[in-house]
Amino acid sequence: MTRPDFSPDFKKMNGLVPAIAQDADTGEVLMLAYMNQQAWDQTLATGEAHYWSRSRQELWHKGGTSGHVQKVKAIRLDCDDDTVVLLIEQVGGAACHKGYRSCFFRELRDGDVNTCSPLVFDPKEVYK
Repeated sequence: MTRPDFSPDFKKMNGLVPAIAQDADTGEVLMLAYMNQQAWDQTLATGEAHYWSRSRQELWHKGGTSGHVQKVKAIRLDCDDDTVVLLIEQVGGAACHKGYRSCFFRELRDGDVNTCSPLVFDPKEVYK
């Protein structure tokens, strides 16, 4: 259900706004994707995260293939109405299509690059 009093301004950035998925319980940032009006409407209608795939140019139901859906607990808009934060429950434990808990699984700290998020699944087994 569209809420005119609570909606991103899709006109500002050529129809897309950044959407940050954040674990509702821990605050961990899991991924960044983009939403258009259709993705926003589907997210509100279903309670599960939908995004716009810039590479495939199509609506994308997060977890539609892998089963690792994102159940939306709350949505936040920034002060300019051009960035969305989805507070979500990550079903299956992995947000990243490479199998990691978070898409931000690499970290540079003290000059060293390390993996900082657990590998949850093998993508070769999930995306056959």
